[in-house]
Amino acid sequence: MASDRAEQNRGKERAKIPGDFPAAPLTLEGYSILHQMFRVRRRQLRALDSAKRDAAIDEASKMFGDMARREDGESALFSALGHKGDLMIVHFRRSFKELAQAEHAVATLALSDYLEPATSYLSVIEIACTKQRSRSIASSSSKASDPPLRNGKLTSRPRFPAARKDLTAAVSEIPARPYLCFYPMDKKRDGADNWYRLPIDERQRLMHDHGWSGGVSPAK
Repeated sequence: MASDRAEQNRGKERAKIPGDFPAAPLTLEGYSILHQMFRVRRRQLRALDSAKRDAAIDEASKMFGDMARREDGESALFSALGHKGDLMIVHFRRSFKELAQAEHAVATLALSDYLEPATSYLSVIEIACTKQRSRSIASSSSKASDPPLRNGKLTSRPRFPAARKDLTAAVSEIPARPYLCFYPMDKKRDGADNWYRLPIDERQRLMHDHGWSGGVSPAK
C-alpha cells in the first residue's frame, strides 16, 4: 500500500505533457549495432597450456576474420582504452536477431572463458527525415501500393529512390580505421524539458552543429 501511494505521489510530481505534444520526426533505420566490452583474464590465459591457448586464439581469429568479411553486416575488434575493458567487439547486423546470433557465436568460443563481460551497448543507426524528405515520403505514400506513411507514421521502409539513397547513407560498413570512438545518445523526453518539444528547424540546427563538432559534415 505504501509503495502504491508513493508511486501515485511521484506521478503527481511529474511534469504534464501538453496535448499539442509534437510527434517525433520520421526516421529511416540502418544497421542494428552491438558494442561488447570485455576484460581479458590474463592470469588464467597465461596459465593455460600453450597448445590449448594457441588453438583457442586460432579459432577466434578465424571466426572474427569471417565476420569481418561479411557482406550483410560486419564485426570488428578494437583494443579498449580506459577502465571499462581491454577488448571491444563491434557487430553491425541487419536485425537484433542477427546480433543475438553474433553474441552467441562469441560466447561459444573457447577463448570466451578468458573474456569477462564488462559492459555492452545496443543501438540502431538511423537518419532523421528532414521536411523535404518527409514531403517526399508523404507524396510517395499516395502512389505506392503499400504506403509507408499512414496517419503521419512510418509504417514500412519506403520504396522510392530518395528514401533508398538516405537509407544507404544510414547503413554503412565499419570503417577500416585504427581507432573507434562512440558514445550512447538518447534524446531527452522529460516533461516540458523535452527534445521533441523543440521545433523541427531547431532540432535540425542543433544536430547539424553537433555533427560539425565531431568533425563530420552531416547531410542536409
